Amino acid sequence: MLLETRSDPIAGWHAAADALLNAGQGALAEKIRWFIGGMRGSLTTDEQLAAKLDERTRTRERERQVDRTR
Repeated sequence: MLLETRSDPIAGWHAAADALLNAGQGALAEKIRWFIGGMRGSLTTDEQLAAKLDERTRTRERERQVDRTR
């Protein structure tokens, strides 16, 4: 379901890029395609929470390493 929800806006962005390309706006179409390529993958709420927890853990470990070098 989550991937289906995400595919609709992405399809819209592709359609906009195609329309711009057909209208002779290749540079702008390429910017849209670059934007689409940089979009993060879909995450469930649990995956988002896990990613935040993982980042906090890494941040705390880096802070401890800095403290140890002082």
